[in-house]
Amino acid sequence: SYCKPDFTEHPNCVRVNTESDACFEAAIGAGIVYDEDCEKSCVEVYDGCLNSFILWIGPLLVGFCLFALSFVCTFMRASTTEK
Repeated sequence: SYCKPDFTEHPNCVRVNTESDACFEAAIGAGIVYDEDCEKSCVEVYDGCLNSFILWIGPLLVGFCLFALSFVCTFMRASTTEK
């Protein structure tokens, strides 16, 4: 369910003694923590992941749809006559 790293262009970014883990971690409060022999360009193993883009664009699209719907509802409102 999580985004898997792609090591085809960065084979040196695999964590030692593992086959599927990157050589860095994202730690809360500490940012990105790199292993001893890990280059900063290793974050590119996650370039193919769309999870963060979907999490970012979702609320933006919902907000835009609600904004557009408010105009549609304003113009579709039934006209009433006041006495």
